[in-house]
Amino acid sequence: MSTYLIFLNRLIVENLKKANPALAEDLHLEFEKVDLDSTEDKMAYGPELYNSNIITKNELREILGMKKLEGGDKFAKDEIKPMAFGAPKGNFSETFAEARKIHVLAKKG
Repeated sequence: MSTYLIFLNRLIVENLKKANPALAEDLHLEFEKVDLDSTEDKMAYGPELYNSNIITKNELREILGMKKLEGGDKFAKDEIKPMAFGAPKGNFSETFAEARKIHVLAKKG
């Protein structure tokens, strides 16, 4: 229980119990976790945190309200494997940028 919740229970509930013991006999305060971020915000910052190797795939899935995956406690740098044609290792953004360079060079050649 958080310090703030303990304080509120002591301040409010204890005073209510003193004022009217019958009504406040089993009274205590509880709060649910409040999520202030919109889905759009989560979709914007979640993948960025993952691609920056700040959070794991499962932490990203938790932010997005998805179930954890077995083996999902890995960072992006550990997830991307080299492709058969030798694409570089790295996060999705780096891989995408490199693939785009290869595509542009191929068009010029």
